[in-house]
Parts: sequence; C-alpha cells; structure tokens
Amino acid sequence: NNLNVIDKFSFSSDGNASDIADVTVARYYLCGQSATTHGYTSGGHDGSSNQNVIDKFSTSSDANATDVGDLTVARYGTSGQQY
Repeated sequence: NNLNVIDKFSFSSDGNASDIADVTVARYYLCGQSATTHGYTSGGHDGSSNQNVIDKFSTSSDANATDVGDLTVARYGTSGQQY
C-alpha cells in the first residue's frame, strides 16, 4: 500500500506514533533523512513507477511536506542519512 503519512513519535519516552501530516506523493520504500530543523523523504515507489521526489517537513510544527526538489535518478529502497 502507498502511504502519505508523516508519523511523529518521541525519542525520549515509549509511546505510539501520531499521524501529524502528509508527504506530497503517496509512496512506499521511500528514504528518510534528517537535519537539525527539518525532516526529508526522498524517492520511493508509487505502485507504478519509481519516484524522484524530495519532500521537506518541519520537525517543530505539524504541517504537510513540500516538494523541494528532485533526485538525479528516480529510485526506491535506499538508506537514510542525518545531517
């Protein structure tokens, strides 16, 4: 199933995640990255093709992601990084 969910959960205590926002394209096998103020998702597969989408969302407010660019090659199943 393709999902557009951005889940939020605590790193400092145990508990369930909450659906707080959406990515721009529902997809699976996408990759997650993080920076100090924002999270990112990239790539993925929408059920018919690989995606080149780079989405950005705030870690301090609950708001939908925005498409901020494209990968050089559409791909899925890659690994995440932290900046």
